Amino acid sequence: MAKLPVEQGKQYNLTINSLGTSGEGVGRIEGFTVFVEGGLPHEELTVKITEVKKSYATGQLVKIVKASPDRVEPACGIYKECGGCQLQHMSYEAQLKAKQQQVKDAMERILG
Repeated sequence: MAKLPVEQGKQYNLTINSLGTSGEGVGRIEGFTVFVEGGLPHEELTVKITEVKKSYATGQLVKIVKASPDRVEPACGIYKECGGCQLQHMSYEAQLKAKQQQVKDAMERILG
């Protein structure tokens, strides 16, 4: 089996390229997919890898090196602890665009 480009417990810098279906940021390290809760597209982050699978990893946000212009302060005071809302840290306009893109991507997958 080939050596994976990430190791559990280590920190890496990466750029978030898109959002996953649950609102998590999706980035790549040497082409290997890493999901980061709280990451937004176009952000440069330092993440700590918390889990490594054969085809992807999950990482915990350690530091925002370069924030997205769409990042906002969540309206809810317990947003970070609760976990009930995935995108309160993203501007409403950006949320609408992201959700529209998810629908478009799903339709393209379904209809070819």
